[in-house]
Amino acid sequence: MTVTEHGFQQLSGPGQVVPDTKRPSKSSRMYPQMDLRDSGGHLSPHMLPQPFLPVNGKGGEDLAGPYEVVEGWPKPIEEGWRMASPSASVVFSADEVVVTSHFGQSRERLTPLVWGRNVFQMEGSPMRTYGHLEKKPEHFVVTFDRNGALIDSWTKNDHIFAKVNRIFSDPNDPDRHLWISDSKRQKIFKFTRGGDLVMEIGEIEAHSIPEHPWKAEDIAWLPNGDFYTVGLARIDRFRPARLSNSRLCVARRRNNFQNRSMTLSCGL
Repeated sequence: MTVTEHGFQQLSGPGQVVPDTKRPSKSSRMYPQMDLRDSGGHLSPHMLPQPFLPVNGKGGEDLAGPYEVVEGWPKPIEEGWRMASPSASVVFSADEVVVTSHFGQSRERLTPLVWGRNVFQMEGSPMRTYGHLEKKPEHFVVTFDRNGALIDSWTKNDHIFAKVNRIFSDPNDPDRHLWISDSKRQKIFKFTRGGDLVMEIGEIEAHSIPEHPWKAEDIAWLPNGDFYTVGLARIDRFRPARLSNSRLCVARRRNNFQNRSMTLSCGL
């Protein structure tokens, strides 16, 4: 390996698609109540028996701070269905709010959503797992105007996605391409503003290997167009033309992995 700037090393050799059986599983530290089930008997590790409490007088149940929920925003895309776990957004203007959801659409809840303590424990809470809900893999990427009306949906790309984690746009890119990470496909996709696929990066391009698998989670850009990705115990750096990529030096990355201080990283 060739050492590059900031302690990164140039990768060589092919990557591979690492099977799920060789990937790290969710730790008991992060999901300590794996035996907790909802009223239907479905395993719901995201369900918490208590509300979020303030830390140093901040946070807690007042999750929205001084903001008020705008009722009816966004408007339903299809009657009887709602967005299945909205995951991220990019705001180009008040009338161009691009939103992604993990799973597309899911059946509308039967009880109204009330922001506060109840949001964590109510039936159909957005904080609970979507594993047992009826879902449709449609409308993964949608655009709303200021009134919450749907003005665009990338239905032509629905077949590409499985679980959309986030959507990004490089602020230094004059064309403001949209980048989407999918943690089930283990890919990062680059699209035009209109939804045309420009490029994709997967485990092969990222040199994923069973000992240190690559995961598509978060992206951060440098002014020169280079960008970093993070997932599991890896931080990788890519060149704009995708001619090469590099990762943290082996000693530092391996030390993080063994000490479990960076095993399921989700954001940069």
